[in-house]
Amino acid sequence: MNPLSIMPQQINRKAIVTVSPIMGGAGIVFDGLRITFDVQKTNEKKVQNKAKISIYNLSDESFNWFTKKNMAISLMVGWGENADNLLFYGEIVRALKEKKDADWIVNVESGDATKAYKNASVSKSYPEQTPHNAVFADATKELFKGNIIKGVKGIFATPNTFKKGFTAHGSATKVIDDILTINNYEWQIHNGILEIQKKGVSSNVVKLSSASGLIGSPEVTSTGIKATCLLQPEIAPMQKLYLDSIYLKGLYTPTKVTHTGDTHEGRWETTFETDERTIL
Repeated sequence: MNPLSIMPQQINRKAIVTVSPIMGGAGIVFDGLRITFDVQKTNEKKVQNKAKISIYNLSDESFNWFTKKNMAISLMVGWGENADNLLFYGEIVRALKEKKDADWIVNVESGDATKAYKNASVSKSYPEQTPHNAVFADATKELFKGNIIKGVKGIFATPNTFKKGFTAHGSATKVIDDILTINNYEWQIHNGILEIQKKGVSSNVVKLSSASGLIGSPEVTSTGIKATCLLQPEIAPMQKLYLDSIYLKGLYTPTKVTHTGDTHEGRWETTFETDERTIL
């Protein structure tokens, strides 16, 4: 679903939070409550995507779900009766409860694949003529252990080999970055999935104009452009975007994306930045 095709329903905001064990199993769904969020996504390889999510007026029993070990949180958003757009999935890092006026609020901090960046590692030597694909596969296997990531989106295929052999030592994400970079691929861990693609290639293009949710005029910065639109979960790093405004028109790739929302009032927006500058 393209949320910008139903702009008149922007006032009918919908958000659903699910908390469940990272390893799989029964979870709990929070629907119909006031939910606010600030989700930050970036293509910087050493920086994981993060989210701050607040849920209003939960029972003590419900709050206990957030404080268990090895729990994950997912945030679905939408309009009207449906919330079928996954905006964020990650491990719960911290959950605190606070009183604000008449409300009890659970504030949750989450990181997308925290253990992938901190714990998954590779230490292996490879002989001469080892295919790059084989090293990539071994590093990826480490990310599958313990459901650190849920899967891989995209295909990595190259005829290249390490003619003199190769030693992989360090974090699995660093090894993956080294292999993919030398083969002109880009990657990210997005909502618990390792996404890979050839640099500059994207299967879909998000089209954005004032008629489809662009708010105001994009800002030209010292490094690229910055723009804000009505909330659009599809906008993410590595996702191509065609921007059509009065002064800016062209194909861009966001490098940083922030989704901010409140089901009851205030902002329900996506802000993105790029390193490209195309000025008519």
